[in-house]
Amino acid sequence: MELTKEEKILNSYGSKIRDTETESFDSKYISIYNKLNEHYKISQAMKAGSLGKGTKIELYGDLDLTFTIDKPSIKNETEFRKDLEIKMKKSFPNEFVKLLKMSVLIKFKSGIEIDVVYLPLNDYNKTRKQFRHIKSINDNIKNIIRLVKFWNYKKNKKQFKSYKIEWNAIYSEASSYNKRLRDTISKSGGGDTTNEIYQFILNEAEGS
Repeated sequence: MELTKEEKILNSYGSKIRDTETESFDSKYISIYNKLNEHYKISQAMKAGSLGKGTKIELYGDLDLTFTIDKPSIKNETEFRKDLEIKMKKSFPNEFVKLLKMSVLIKFKSGIEIDVVYLPLNDYNKTRKQFRHIKSINDNIKNIIRLVKFWNYKKNKKQFKSYKIEWNAIYSEASSYNKRLRDTISKSGGGDTTNEIYQFILNEAEGS
């Protein structure tokens, strides 16, 4: 389907705000992976988060290092995460390390933040399947996701959950690019302000 002039502007801007600077993230990912493997002998790991899925935008978004262990001697996941925090603090003594509800956050002095997420094998496999599905979607839909994320981060103080934006964009039944974008905004929580949000995004795209 041929895009209208307005849709081409929006699609182009969605592609333009894509974050392509991955090398610095990759080096930190590898260093964390190596340390994890020393401590736990992990069996599988993946780059998750928006950077791993290809939906990260410039200056905003995250990278998760999600891992599992085939035969872990883990009786309590909460206790395991506490142990993970201790080991990451020892492995990265000069960086900020904090235990969160479901992960351990490592924030490097360079500004890069990576969440280290342990999942039991079954949960890991389910998450990997969902992750691969999002990663495989076409560029037009990824650009719609980036446009809504851009507004969400810049003006909405991240009130929309990223995963909600992603799934709403993917599973929208709207046919045209413009309608799918509006539908994603609305279903993510835009409500009566959908037109206002859409106009903000369009103004940013036209002024870029």
